This record gives sequence, structure tokens and C-alpha cells, in this order.
Amino acid sequence: MHGAREDSRGISHITVAHTPSQTPETPHKLQVGRAAWLQVKLTLVNLRTSLLLPSASPAVSALMRQRHDATVAAQTAASAIAEEAAARLAARPRVIRRAFQSSRRLFVAVTLGVCVIGLYQFHRWLKTAPLWQWQQNLFDVHTALDDSTAPDALVVLGYCVDHRTQKPTEPLLARLQLAVNIACESALKQQQKPSSIEASSSGSSGVDTLLRAVIFTGGSAPRTPLGLASEAEVMSASFSALWSASRCASLPEPRHILERASTSTFENARYTLAKLLRDEPSIRHLRLVTNGFHQWRSLTVFQRVEMRRQEEIAAARSRREEASRSGGDSTRAVEVTMDESAFSFSVAPMPQEESLQVPQFDFWREIAAVLYYACRGYL
Repeated sequence: MHGAREDSRGISHITVAHTPSQTPETPHKLQVGRAAWLQVKLTLVNLRTSLLLPSASPAVSALMRQRHDATVAAQTAASAIAEEAAARLAARPRVIRRAFQSSRRLFVAVTLGVCVIGLYQFHRWLKTAPLWQWQQNLFDVHTALDDSTAPDALVVLGYCVDHRTQKPTEPLLARLQLAVNIACESALKQQQKPSSIEASSSGSSGVDTLLRAVIFTGGSAPRTPLGLASEAEVMSASFSALWSASRCASLPEPRHILERASTSTFENARYTLAKLLRDEPSIRHLRLVTNGFHQWRSLTVFQRVEMRRQEEIAAARSRREEASRSGGDSTRAVEVTMDESAFSFSVAPMPQEESLQVPQFDFWREIAAVLYYACRGYL
């Protein structure tokens, strides 16, 4: 509401007031700013008129009064338009605001739904999609297989098993099938060339193609229920089943050595070598059987564990020599009971078709494992 009052000199002063019916309960910030600026302008007009009009001549005073009245009228009209717009804005139905808020919530819900579905599909792809060729070649270790480096034993590295059925998963089944093929070839060579075994046992320089044992290394995962078989036990049973179905079923099966305590590749290497040093001193050349994506890390870890063992042997030997040079004092003598013969390792090449039948999840987990092992100094 607009009002005008005159002072004792006849000067009109314009005031702006809002009635409760026209002013919304919570006016918009823009409306409040416009009303404040309008009040400032009207105050300046009234001040200018009050200061200049008393000292002016009658003609000038009349002209200034006309201009003042025109300005007041213009400002009054502008204020009325602004108030009318504010009233229309305040009287806007709340349905529009509620519709806008609902559409925003709907947009957020749809975006979250798309993200969840995308993550689920990506996880499904990681679990089911096979490896690409470049992924297979990245960690695949190619080693020559000849009779001069015939292994004393195969080491089949563990992998997750299906504890509901107590059966190996597809990648683990590929490792077992490869181990059966290598052991079968060794058994056939032994059957065809028994003279080479006799020459080796008599100390001649013949080539020993006899595979002494197959080592299954792998314990139970931390969350595995009690009473279920370990990975090594599942692998041993599956190996026997595959051997019975192979062409070497009539031949004697290689001896099984089970290592049931390890839960990682590093523990596979450490516990397997410790078990061989304790129970199988004649086994020194090992051939690792694993999938292509896992070959480089497993071979590097086994070599690293053996290198640390050789460093400990060298340190113990130096302490023994230092003790012997000190005068043979028995209290300072260091007895070295460690087996100083070194292990050697090779990797059995996995067939191309079976190497690619590994889910993408295993490859990217292998990348993370390589980084973790590098930080821990296992590589």
C-alpha cells in the first residue's frame, strides 16, 4: 500500500507499506531486495525536494514540484507492478513446487538405479568374461621342456574350490588336467625306457624321466566352514579321478604330497619348500603347474623364497667359519644343520585354450596381488 503525506511546507513525502493480505508470509529474497531499493529511491527523492524547494523561486519551485510529482507517480506505478508480481508469485500453487521436488527425487532415484545396474553388470562381466590374448601373454612364462630338465616333482598351486560340491573350479581343473598330462607322459616314458631308470639308479649319466611325486599345495580359506576338505585334499581326489579316466589308468599313479596350511602364493612357496626339506630331501627340481595369469608371480615368489634360504645358509656358513677361526671354542661354534642343496624351478606351459578360460576378475585381482607383493618385498 502506498501513501503520501505533506509536511508543514506542503511537500509530499511518499511512503511504501505492505498490508498483511498482500505480503506473503515468507517473501522471496528478490522481492525483499526490490522493495528495499524502492524505499531508498523514494527517500532520496523526498530528501532532495526538502533541501532544494525552500530556497528556490516560485517558478522554480513549481517546476520542481511538478517533476517531483511525476517521479513519485512513476515510482508508485513501478512499486505497484512489483507488488502485483510478488503477489502472483506468492499465490502460485504449491503443486508446481512439489512437482519440481518430486522430479528431482525421481532423477536421483533413476541415477542411483542406473549406477547399481551398471555395477552389477560390470561385476557379472568380471566373473564370466574370459581373458583377452594380451592379458594371457602379460604374465605367461614360457620355459623350454626338455629331458635334461625333467622335474623331480610337480607343484600344483591351489585355487578356490566349490565347497558345496567339494569339486575344483574351472581354472583349478585346468591345472589338474595339465598335471595329469605331464605325469602320464612321464609314466609312459618310464615304461618305454626302463633302462634309463636303471642307469640313473646305478649312478650312470642317463636321463631320469621318473616323476617322483605330485605336490598339492593349498589350505582352507579363513571363512571356510570347519570339517570341509582343504584345497590340497580336493585337488588330490580330483587328480586321482582324472588319472583313472586318462590313458595311463593302468599305470601306477604318482605319489601325492599334500601341503594343507598355505592360504596365499607366498605361503605356497614357503611351506612347500619347508616340507620338502624336512620330508623329501631327494626332490630338488620342481615344475610349477598353474594358469597363465598366475605363472610369473608364482615362479618369482618361489625363486625369492629360495634366494632368502640361500642367504640364510651363507650367513650361517660365515658365522661357522668365523667361529672356527676364533680358536675352536666349542661355546662359540655354530652348527649348520640346514640343507645347502639349492632348489630349481620351471613352469609348465598351459595350453592356450585353457589359459584363456579364466574370468576377468582373476586377472585384475592378479594385478592387485602383484602390486601388494611388490610392496611387501615378496617379488
